Amino acid sequence: MIKRNSPEWIDFINRLSSIRSKSNREVLCVQCWQMLNCKQKKKHLEQFPTHQKFLLTSTKYASEVKICELAHGYNKLA
Repeated sequence: MIKRNSPEWIDFINRLSSIRSKSNREVLCVQCWQMLNCKQKKKHLEQFPTHQKFLLTSTKYASEVKICELAHGYNKLA
């Protein structure tokens, strides 16, 4: 678990910001709470086909506000 406002948190938020600028963006599976690149996404869906509806594009999660809202909504905040 990452503590908010810690150095790890700042690195994580910076990573989220960089994801938005990539041409090959990662998706977030809110069921597993994992960020997946294209290859990982394909394998993930082969293993868990029902997770398609839980995959979010970076526009839905790649900011501090959005990831916090999702974390709260999926009970991932301590």
